[in-house]
Amino acid sequence: IAFILLIAGAIAAGLMRSWRAAGWTATVFVGAATAFAWVAALSVLASGKPAHAFIVSLPGFGSELSVSLDPLGAGFLLVITAVSFLSTIYSIGYMGLYRSESPGRFYLLLQVFLAGMVGVVCVADWLFFIVLWELMTLASYFLVTFERDSPAAVRAGFKYFVMTHVATAGLLVTAVVLWRMTGSFSFEAHKAGMEMLGPGLRNLLLAL
Repeated sequence: IAFILLIAGAIAAGLMRSWRAAGWTATVFVGAATAFAWVAALSVLASGKPAHAFIVSLPGFGSELSVSLDPLGAGFLLVITAVSFLSTIYSIGYMGLYRSESPGRFYLLLQVFLAGMVGVVCVADWLFFIVLWELMTLASYFLVTFERDSPAAVRAGFKYFVMTHVATAGLLVTAVVLWRMTGSFSFEAHKAGMEMLGPGLRNLLLAL
């Protein structure tokens, strides 16, 4: 629900031309997403048991989209959504520095970025993890380079793009190696696959 709210908020705010209206619209959607995320995260932390919810299966790829929130992920979810909500509120005043830019572009990218972060800590499958990771990194790249006329912002964006995609390549190699071993993109299957490997290959994949 939090992920869907953020995507809906991205679309709604993305259509607006007023900075203040777009900012407050984004704040409402991010606030609602934060509330739902906190209910789920606190429930997991209180019980100490992971929460699971199946969404869709891709049997041809050995993959499935499902929510799997464990206590570690719940802790990250609390931090991500709290900081996101406060940052969105702060942006209403701060982004007044960029009146010549499009508010819709900024708030669409911001909420897609936040949705990607929420998704990354809540899935239990490498294929969807990498899709959400890429969604997060591409949205944040365009946020870093939001000041398109600033050479410093463009340089920073290029460095950020290279670093994040080196990381993506490492994740992808690891996922494909373990998928070929297990026939699945599931984290649980890959955990079992890692235990079957020799220490050299296992450490290499962990490093990637």
